[in-house]
Amino acid sequence: MSQLDDTILDALTHVTFPKGFAQAEPAWVVTVDGVDYPLWQTDALVVGSGAAGLRAAVELKRRQQNVLIATAGLYMGTSACSGSDKQTLFTAATAGNGDNFTKLAEALASGGAMDHDTAYVEAVGSLHTLGGLQYLGLELPEDRYGAILRYQTDHDEAGRATSCGPRT
Repeated sequence: MSQLDDTILDALTHVTFPKGFAQAEPAWVVTVDGVDYPLWQTDALVVGSGAAGLRAAVELKRRQQNVLIATAGLYMGTSACSGSDKQTLFTAATAGNGDNFTKLAEALASGGAMDHDTAYVEAVGSLHTLGGLQYLGLELPEDRYGAILRYQTDHDEAGRATSCGPRT
């Protein structure tokens, strides 16, 4: 991984963000008991405008999907408010560490917030997602052969984590 000069990081990260976003117009309005309810039609609804939500919206739009983002406001999500100077990314680790997609899916679903099928899709897609971020220019710590360096976090028996930063 190369070391960037702080002036380059400042130029990339200290940018003027838009103050708002275009508000989607409802496709129609339904009135029930005298109350108007706006209804929208979309191919994909993304909930939240943090790093993950905006990344999902970009990828969906790239695939020619009509995307609607539901958010309380820009720059107010977990990514912006975490107080951290880096992001931790998780993907399936190598078989050498005793990992595979099924084991990662089991770990993801073990908390009860995700069913096993969804967890498996997340596990399989984790490597493609990480590769997509690298394609967009995200630098990750690598060894001299280009393998992404990993470390172990809480509830991670295989060393699935890597970090990027600063100021992601």
